[in-house]
Amino acid sequence: GNLFTAHNVAAQAVSVALATTYTGLVISNPLGSGKNLVMVGAGFALSVAPAAIASLHLLNGFSGTTNVTHTTPLAAPGIQNALIGGGNAPSAKADSAATIPTPGYGLPLMGGFTAAALPASPRVWFDLSGLQVIPPGGFIAIGALTAVTGFGAFAWYEQ
Repeated sequence: GNLFTAHNVAAQAVSVALATTYTGLVISNPLGSGKNLVMVGAGFALSVAPAAIASLHLLNGFSGTTNVTHTTPLAAPGIQNALIGGGNAPSAKADSAATIPTPGYGLPLMGGFTAAALPASPRVWFDLSGLQVIPPGGFIAIGALTAVTGFGAFAWYEQ
């Protein structure tokens, strides 16, 4: 009952580079939640060929004093418990638009590919195996070097 997923339900433009006014998919852990978010997977499926060479990354950041500002909470169904029909409520928040403090590049997801083309064999799901742990005050998001549009997803345990 402590495994959660969240995904965009419509194609979403992803903010370029390290913009603090973010669009895409961001999972944040509010200050005072008392939980760590142990990331087990991330995904992104392009829905439109990018206009320029694009690479995809995980963005992350932390502030001990400033929460992520939730501009547009993720559309329904929002965060879902992986225990179908039950489980705990999440501590995490999910947004398709937010103001994120101090973003930085985390793990790369996909290398750059030719402008105006989709990658030949795109991976859409990445096993994170707990490589990223988001403490209270932290966040993780899908990021892109140049403008891309598509569907993001995350899976995590709360402990």
